[in-house]
Amino acid sequence: MDTRINVTLPEDVFLLLNELAELRSTSRASVLREFLAGSAPAIQSSITMIKMMHSATPEQMAAISKLLDSVDQESSLRMDTVQGILDDNAEPK
Repeated sequence: MDTRINVTLPEDVFLLLNELAELRSTSRASVLREFLAGSAPAIQSSITMIKMMHSATPEQMAAISKLLDSVDQESSLRMDTVQGILDDNAEPK
């Protein structure tokens, strides 16, 4: 059974969602539904980690924070690399 919800988005997020839906020739609801459904395993992992972190020591929390910072930086670098590849392909030759 599907459940309907209402969501209020910041204007910048709404504009991004709208653009993505237009580019994919689909509805905003479909984009959000697909994104959230595809993210379900990551959401479940987050729930599990947050539950475990409630009992973590300060030292464990510091180590986790450092690790997550490095993951975020690595992700940003990879996205920059992808953008560079796409930019190179967009240039007329």
